[in-house]
Order: sequence, then structure tokens, then C-alpha cells
Amino acid sequence: MKKNIILYGATEDAKNLYWAMKPCCHILGLSDRNIEKGKRVAEELNTVYIEPEKIKNTPCHYICVTSKPAYGNIHHDLVYKYNIKRTQIFCYDDFYHEIELSLGELNPKKVIYVIRWPYCHSGIGAILMAACGNLLDLPVHYEVYFDFINYRNVYTEETIPGSINSFEMWFQQPSGLRSEEVYQSKNVILSPVLDWSYSGLDIDKIIKNTGDMSTLKNYVQIFRKYLHPNDEFNALLQKERTKIFCNKQKVCGVVFRGTDYLLAKAYMHDIQPDLDTLIDKVKELQKEWHFQKIYLSTEDAAGQERFIKEFGDMVLFSERQLIDNYPVLPADSAIANVCFERENDGYLKGMEYLRQLYMLSECDYMISGWNSSFRIALLLSGGFEKYYAFNLGKYGVDDDSYATPWGHYVLLEEEKKKEKQRKAAQ
Repeated sequence: MKKNIILYGATEDAKNLYWAMKPCCHILGLSDRNIEKGKRVAEELNTVYIEPEKIKNTPCHYICVTSKPAYGNIHHDLVYKYNIKRTQIFCYDDFYHEIELSLGELNPKKVIYVIRWPYCHSGIGAILMAACGNLLDLPVHYEVYFDFINYRNVYTEETIPGSINSFEMWFQQPSGLRSEEVYQSKNVILSPVLDWSYSGLDIDKIIKNTGDMSTLKNYVQIFRKYLHPNDEFNALLQKERTKIFCNKQKVCGVVFRGTDYLLAKAYMHDIQPDLDTLIDKVKELQKEWHFQKIYLSTEDAAGQERFIKEFGDMVLFSERQLIDNYPVLPADSAIANVCFERENDGYLKGMEYLRQLYMLSECDYMISGWNSSFRIALLLSGGFEKYYAFNLGKYGVDDDSYATPWGHYVLLEEEKKKEKQRKAAQ
């Protein structure tokens, strides 16, 4: 049955943890030795503030420490100052390991496997790659539920977690289950939260080493088994197919990732080709492959304009809110975090991106850098007649970019200039 939990630490992670843990635990309240801060965060979460010295007298099963750097000191205080048993204390990242729970009496003959992703700034591409990585080798009798309702993400905008499941904006739940049913079920397994490259979905290594799509059949089957567009999104896709593939001409899908990829240069992300390099490669392969149309997938307004200038009527694209004059640093560096002044922006951002992926997957050929768009389109397609993926290495490893204090990556010479300017201004 559900356990009683107290969150310790008035941190930003405490807010995300509160919503993630609430369906599967009874959260008694939040504690922090900073009374003012603790009360403020507790009020934001609509829960009670519990003074540290009073934790001992609560019916608490466990205390979840919400700060990993401070865990050692907090653990020491809880044990030696407040007389809490060591076995009652755990760090919040333990919650993101695989956990087996019994939360009620519903569905006693089912094992429900909950896919979750707590990194709230990730785009839907990265989320799906990570989620499907956890589905490799899953027992066939497990019922799968995608929980994008209790974990904050950029597609639910300012709504309270627990009110909208963003997965269901575009897809059907594979199990057909609802959140309230899942979290009252007898046999529930919460998936581990791992970066997709560590969760088994290592398509880069397979493709780069072998170039053989047949070795990816298990991954292709995962996408086909668990990702089914809902009726509304399916109708949009069918309408788009009719527009893009209205004749029997050969179409080459092309992905240009500008904005955050080219400017922020996030560490260990794949280096993307610049616009000139990509266009030159498209021209080269058009002579070899003889495709008549180009389906362009991009979020970059300047990139789309340049492609139209270079290729004219050959260029096909789906309507999407494009980005111009992109802000590089710091807060808006991830493209998924950019918001537009329009109603239902979260839904539309996801829909426009996913629609591009599905159209890419139905092209005859593909040219792209290594990125989530290419990976997902490849798995949705089951394989193209021919494709070309730029293998340029990783930012911060195979180029001259490096980590800056705010955690993003810029060219070394640019940062040196900024550092010199900062010192001169002091």
C-alpha cells in the first residue's frame, strides 16, 4: 500500500518530486531547517510545513531528501539531531530507479509498467527515445502506461501537473489505462529514469558500425507497438500525407537543426552540419539519387528561407512556427523551452514537430545530422531506400567547444573574448 513520505529540502527538485510522488505516496508535508523558505515552498505545493524536530512524531515511513549535494549533511542531522532511523532516509534520485509498488487492489492480474521522464526541459524527441529505450526486452504481458501527467514537461505549459497527460495529446495509451486507475493498482513498476543512450537504445552504435537496418528490428517494433497516434493526430497526419505525397515523385527528407544545436553546442550532443555543408550534400546526392522533391524538417526560419532560395519548388514543408533571431544563452538555450504567443502552444509545438517526424519517415531518402529527428524518423520508417547521416563527432569532445559556467557550450575563442570583456569591466 502507499507509504507516508515527508520531503526534506525546499528546493526546485522538491516541487517536481511532489507531483511525481503524489500519485504513489501519501505526502505528509515538506520540511526544511530554513523555516521561512520551507513554509513558502510548502504553501506553493498546497501542503503543510513540518518543523524538522517534529518529524519524529509524525506517522512517516520515509523521508526523501531533495538535495543531492546536501544529502550527507542532512542525513547526519536527521539521524543525530532529530533521532530519525537511517533506514527511513533516502536521496531523491533513488526514486528514479526502477521501483516495484503495490498501490491498491485494482488490476490484480496485471503488471503495469509506468514510463516516466522527470527532466522537464527535454523535447518530445528525447523523451520518446528515452521512454522506448526502457521498453527493450520488456516481458510481453506487461501493460505499459506513459506517465507524462505527473512529471512536468514543456508541453503542459503552466498547467498543474496531474491535470494533462501530454502523451495523450498525440498518442493512444498502449494499455488503455487512466492515471487514477494505474496508481490504485496492485502490481505497478515505475521505470528507471536513464539517459536514452544508457537505456539500451544504442542505435547510433549499431548504424554507425554496421549500416544495417535489419539489426534495428527490435527497436522498430517498439515504436510500432507502443506509439499509435490518437484519432485527432492521425487525421492531421493523413491530411499532411495527402499534401506532401500527392504524386509518385521521389522525396528526400532533409533535417536541418539550427538554433540551439548550432549555437549552444551542448556537451556530448552530436555535432550538426552547418547550412552550407548540408545544402552542398543535398545537391551532391540529388545528382546520385535522382529525387524530385525535398521535404525539409527544421525549426530555423533562416534555414528554411535558404533552402527555398537554393532549391525553389523542389522544397516541401509542413506548416510550423519557425524561430528567427534565436537567443543563445542562458535560459532559452533548449529549443523545446521557446514559447510562442498563441493558444495551446504546448500542444502545437509537439504536434508540429511530431508531424514532421512522421512525414520524414515516409520519404524515400533521408539526409541529416545525427539528432533525435533522424533517429525517430529512421525507427518510424523501418528503413529508407538510402540515407546519409553526417558523422561529425560530439560537441566538447571532437571540436573546440567547452563547458561554460551555465552548463552550455560555445566556441572557445568566443568565450575567451567574453571573459576578457568581463575582466575589463571590473
